Amino acid sequence: MGGERRDERIPLACEAALVALEDQLGYRFRDRHLLNVALTHKSVSKQQSYERMEFLGDRLLGYLVAETLYRRFPQDNEGELSKRLAAAVSQKHISKVAHGWQAGRAVVLSCEVRKESFAESPGLLADLCESILAAVYLDGGLEALRRVVDTHWGQAFCDDQAKRGDERSLLQEWCQARTLPLPAYACRAEGPDHEKSFCATVSVTALSNDIYTAEAVASSKKLAMQQAAARLFARIQNKEP
Repeated sequence: MGGERRDERIPLACEAALVALEDQLGYRFRDRHLLNVALTHKSVSKQQSYERMEFLGDRLLGYLVAETLYRRFPQDNEGELSKRLAAAVSQKHISKVAHGWQAGRAVVLSCEVRKESFAESPGLLADLCESILAAVYLDGGLEALRRVVDTHWGQAFCDDQAKRGDERSLLQEWCQARTLPLPAYACRAEGPDHEKSFCATVSVTALSNDIYTAEAVASSKKLAMQQAAARLFARIQNKEP
């Protein structure tokens, strides 16, 4: 497959870490250069970091998960399939997969970034997961990648809880069922560029005109908004405003 320009000047990941990662993946690379690029952070090489592979891996993962869900759940409608897909490719889930692979131990970071414990941040792990998937595809093709995804996303495919949707959807549906205004979100970024955090606030105006709010901080805007929605939904679920 190929497609990545070689630059032998980029630092190489630790050999032991690469072997351990391959063991966790259940896949052996023919071209280790692809895996090295997939594990190289832009703080080390802006010309040849994992970002391009992350872009490709994100699309490949979405396609393979969508195809599997379509075939596995013929009784589900489009909305239910969409909720399953959103859960399976969420940052929360794919960072959990990458954590299981111990990808944070193999990533090549600058000393400044590594000492801030960035290697285990959910945002980085999710990016690494997608870039590693792209590397598998470029090295072994679609069927090789399909086997990796089937192995490591198997539990997500069987999770009927995912049909309920994420907390943002549940909160919105809760408001719509009571003819309330839709939840209002606000989000601001905090921290340095290489380790930004996002603070999200969500509010709901009740029929009594009381305003209910919740706040959350996470490594991405999407995750912060979802966590804020989860907190607010949990708060109002048992006591309707």
